[in-house]
Amino acid sequence: RELWFYGFLLTDSGIKVDPRKVDAIKHAKEPKDTKELRSFLGLANYCSRFIKNFSNLTSPLRELTVAKTPYAWTPRHTAAFAAIKEAIQKDCIMHFYDPNQKTCLTVDASPTGLGAILSNIDRAGNLHNVAYASRSLTLTEQRYSQTEREALAVVWGCERFHMYLIGAEFTICTDHKALEVIYSPKSKPPARIQRWALRLQQYKFNIIYRKGEGNPADLLSRQPLPVVYTEHCDIAEQYINFIEKNTIPKAMSIESIIAATAVDPEMQLAIESIQSGVWAKHHPFYAVREELAVTLNSLLLRANKLIIPTRLRNETMTHAHKGHQGIVKTKQALRTKVWWPRIDKDAEEFIKHCHTCQSLGHGDPPPPLQQHKLPSKPWDRLHMDFCGPFPTGETLFVVIDSYSKFPEVEIMKSTTASAVTNRLDRIFAVHGIPTEIYSDNGPPFASDAVKKFMRNRGINHWLVTPYWPQANGEAESFMKPLGKAVKAAKMEGKDWKEELHGFLLAYRTTPHCTTGVAPSQLLFNREVRTNMPTFVKEGDIDYKILHEQAKINTSEKQSKAQQYTDKRRRARKANIEVGMKVLVKQERKNKFSTVFDPTPLTVTKVNGKKITAARHDLTTTRNVSHFKRFYSKDESADEQECDDSASDVTDDEDNNEQPQDIPRRYPARVRRRPRFLRKET
Repeated sequence: RELWFYGFLLTDSGIKVDPRKVDAIKHAKEPKDTKELRSFLGLANYCSRFIKNFSNLTSPLRELTVAKTPYAWTPRHTAAFAAIKEAIQKDCIMHFYDPNQKTCLTVDASPTGLGAILSNIDRAGNLHNVAYASRSLTLTEQRYSQTEREALAVVWGCERFHMYLIGAEFTICTDHKALEVIYSPKSKPPARIQRWALRLQQYKFNIIYRKGEGNPADLLSRQPLPVVYTEHCDIAEQYINFIEKNTIPKAMSIESIIAATAVDPEMQLAIESIQSGVWAKHHPFYAVREELAVTLNSLLLRANKLIIPTRLRNETMTHAHKGHQGIVKTKQALRTKVWWPRIDKDAEEFIKHCHTCQSLGHGDPPPPLQQHKLPSKPWDRLHMDFCGPFPTGETLFVVIDSYSKFPEVEIMKSTTASAVTNRLDRIFAVHGIPTEIYSDNGPPFASDAVKKFMRNRGINHWLVTPYWPQANGEAESFMKPLGKAVKAAKMEGKDWKEELHGFLLAYRTTPHCTTGVAPSQLLFNREVRTNMPTFVKEGDIDYKILHEQAKINTSEKQSKAQQYTDKRRRARKANIEVGMKVLVKQERKNKFSTVFDPTPLTVTKVNGKKITAARHDLTTTRNVSHFKRFYSKDESADEQECDDSASDVTDDEDNNEQPQDIPRRYPARVRRRPRFLRKET
């Protein structure tokens, strides 16, 4: 006629304490040293308010804890020890568990056992014991580090009193301060403690530190009951199965993953290796073998991540790449739930071959800067372009010498081909006919009239790459000071046409930043007189030396500019060849426009940095910076098949070959000789 209820026996005569709750106290052994004695006194003191004449009972034992007192256990101490145990069992009443009061779980671990005390804290701050518990450690657990044993005590204590703690907020007291950090959200502990942390996710608790001398669970852990509880093994299996069900990517069924795992040779070999404990060093999972586990459905886990079989990896990456997020976020989405060997590399390749991402993403780094060589003499190579039109209707026609940087500017009302040839004839009448001229692809310059004009005068006319004004940089760079001079004259209320002549005189007679010599001196081999006073006589200048210095200055400036530009733009040599599929940049018409035209083209011609690509309805010529190589998914599948076929060997072949090296998880270290050794060579 007894009913067990929440740790108590309800009888017709009243409520009794369940004898199993104080078994840990009954089986306590005599202390062997001062440390164990202090642990026992700490437990007894924890229950002192329920024991009569407590100070008299513990007096003989407390004498042994005095500093510099030799530890000598006598029959007198044995009698006191037995009396205290009897008093605790008889007079220390276990209170009812009250869910409305604060709950405290005190845990501790020793090299041989675990201990836990469940208590309630009333409004006055007094502790009322609800239950004691302890267990011994297995041989494997005894080899754990002290930190791991203390962490295990927390898990075991929570699961031991699961019925009381689930759904409630409680405090865990421990004498191991490191647990405050290990079980915090930002901690990244080893795999074993990570699995224990998963088992604690169903509880809501705070961990606080309390010194070992004041920890009453210390004795229970040092003198545990010989019974070894095994409930945690079943709970661990439950958590592994929970992870299995909740880490499966959405829209993928567990049945499909189970079926794919069952026919995946790599996965099946790993499962056999886990069960047998024998691993081949060349197995892809060998490096992480200590973190692997097998579920009841024969699925593989690495810590809390599901290992996806080969056949379903592309589908998994498709789910992780929803919304076409970048490489970093796609990797993060994968890492939160799944894993397989080379998962980062596979994710990078998957995004690299995504058609949508290629059309919306940035272009490749630009190629290294390529500059025109300095002509051997003045007025040998010219660059021409238009500046304008201005609001008044005029356009400035600019022709500049690449050697001397000497500009000629003509004000034009019309920019037709005949107007351009007429102004060129006027300029050539003054300076002579050049060898070659560079211009953009504007309608006047690309017209048949201009081509005929150039051909009749023996001039090589080069049209630069469309939409690449850098190729005509001499003319483009002059547009900045020219436009500034026109705007300044307009702002000051002056006639900009008259002020233009003053600007040209000043520009032509000022040493150029590239050559270090005035353009007029290099072109005319004489000093042009200006409003600025000078004492330099004409015979004092050796123009042959001046030209040589200008060439040296130009070469140095171009070299520095190339190094600076390539470093800043992170230039890289383009790898586009004839026959490759490419995407070309397109004009942005609205917010929905993609950066690149989604329809691929095929490269038909490569001339330096000028690329010509075509498809059935379009032929495009642009600088290489306007193109990006297109990676199709079919190409990725073909590469994967080649890799798979190359790695498939028979059992006999595999036995005859030496095991392959494990692939590096990190790039090889770049080794350089110390500088003081490099100087010797």
